[in-house]
Amino acid sequence: MTSDRGGEELDPLEAVTTADFVELLRQLKQNSGLSYRQLERRAKMAGEVLPYSTLAMALSKNTLPRTDLVATFVRACGQDPADWVAARKRLTRNPAPNPPHPDTEHPDPTPPTPPPANDGVRRGRIMIMMVAVSAVLALVIGWPSVAVDRSGADGALAQDGHGCHGPDLRVDPRTHECWGISGRKAPMTSFQPNSPLLSQVITEISQQNQASTAIHRLQPERPYVTLAYVAALTSREAYPTTLVAERETVEGIAAAQKLYLQRTTPGAPLLNVLIANGAAGMAHGVEVTRMLAHLPAVTGVIGLDQSRQNTINTIRALGAAGIPMVAAALTADQLPGSSPLYFQIAPQNKSSASAAADYATSALHGLSTMKIYYSADPADVYSSNLDADLTASFHAKGLTIDQAQFRPMLAQSITPSTPTAYQAGKSACGYRGLTYHAGRAEDFGDFLHGIYSACGSSPPRIMADDDVTRYVADPRLRHMYPSIPFHYTSFAIAPGTCPQAMTDTFYSTLDTLFPFECDSTGRSLDGHAALGYDATLTVLTAVENLATTPTRSTLATALTGIHIGGAASAPITVGQNHTPTHKMIAILTVAHGQLPTAAATYGEPPTCSWCPPKALPPK
Repeated sequence: MTSDRGGEELDPLEAVTTADFVELLRQLKQNSGLSYRQLERRAKMAGEVLPYSTLAMALSKNTLPRTDLVATFVRACGQDPADWVAARKRLTRNPAPNPPHPDTEHPDPTPPTPPPANDGVRRGRIMIMMVAVSAVLALVIGWPSVAVDRSGADGALAQDGHGCHGPDLRVDPRTHECWGISGRKAPMTSFQPNSPLLSQVITEISQQNQASTAIHRLQPERPYVTLAYVAALTSREAYPTTLVAERETVEGIAAAQKLYLQRTTPGAPLLNVLIANGAAGMAHGVEVTRMLAHLPAVTGVIGLDQSRQNTINTIRALGAAGIPMVAAALTADQLPGSSPLYFQIAPQNKSSASAAADYATSALHGLSTMKIYYSADPADVYSSNLDADLTASFHAKGLTIDQAQFRPMLAQSITPSTPTAYQAGKSACGYRGLTYHAGRAEDFGDFLHGIYSACGSSPPRIMADDDVTRYVADPRLRHMYPSIPFHYTSFAIAPGTCPQAMTDTFYSTLDTLFPFECDSTGRSLDGHAALGYDATLTVLTAVENLATTPTRSTLATALTGIHIGGAASAPITVGQNHTPTHKMIAILTVAHGQLPTAAATYGEPPTCSWCPPKALPPK
């Protein structure tokens, strides 16, 4: 039986033993990309009961779960439970003995001998020396560098605050997230992100930080700048889309750092990066800003995450501290007014809404109405602002606008009578116009699940905005509903193949630094890597224009009006309101769960062989 939601093909009828059957259930959960609590919520939406603790206990054993539990769980994963129930019934009638566990069949009576007390410290010092020396050799005279892969160890750590030690690190007593600043007096992987690949990327930045310091000693005439990457680098329910998008953004920062390390001209700046976690929803962004304000070496901030009220408060706090910032992917129209030191490289919501309206009315024939589904969370500035911009842009095209709110996953105080994203998706079935999801990536999956469960074979026409690139970035999620195509806006277009020719500096560097970009877990085409690179490149270009190590105030002045012709996403010209003018907006399409394909671009497109033609004005 082939999974309708992507991932490995699972056939429960092939299970020979109870252990085989339970292992297939575990694989089904893994393929779904959903947490235990998300599965519990999905079952509840369908009128069923699936306690997350009961499910977790059932999947931790090698005994047959109850029939009703199996059926409810499989349905929550979006599959038909018939074969699973039949397989369980067969195993009940004709059970085969489970194979003995290797540890219990031949137990090792001798416990492992711990290393000497100082051995780990000694090895750590040696490794740091090897990395620093080899990095300098690699960058100065071309020797190969040492790559230390610690992804397995870092990724396996639980996100519970253990190991969260350092003067600039804190543990949230309610969510147990480790938040604060790492990379100054704490290991770069202190946040214990639940993405092994993200840990690997952060480790690469840590090594390149050491190389920057070493080269600065050899070339003191080169400007040396410290930037803090501020984002939400933990997730309260390990929702995978958030960390995939953040991981790709950090990859882009690492690529920019690497390219400047390889330069030898006196004015080329050397970059040191601190990683700052504002926690899920940027809940601790203001506290992180207070820490950064007391670190005079920090010249600026890059990244930032999600146009929420917490993010606006963080922007205001950074401005009050005199720290300039360049946002990689923020889009809400009101953000530039939050601080005169705020800059962004992504187009605003109003530009994105205008491009969506142009494309929909020219490429999707027969449209006369559209229904906008947006978040009922008053703190989600992005969603409410996008709803207003979409209403204005599509109304100007002559469409009749319907609107509906839904209760987002992360909101705590929304009226229970407000429909969930799943219920909103079900209500979209049968709608003859255009259905537009103006919410967050974490709710887009539930929205599609509602459509899939009610009209999966004949879904409505669906569009969404750039935030769902976080959903598209994760292949497990993208494969869940292959029968439901959708269009969405994006601010960068990545090539679908790699490695890239050396003429494409950014992507060839990205593929060399992170080979996993070229396998099934890597390239997503969502564009976050390019945006992270461009935000960093913008700051480094401003520093290079200054021709000296900048202060916070001189950096802000240098960022005003800057033009970046070699940006990875598209050419950037920062306008008077500190947002890009005529920046490219792409319309991408996802069908059959495959990688997105580019349909059209608006604004000033990049020069690349894989980019689609510029969109023509609608007829």
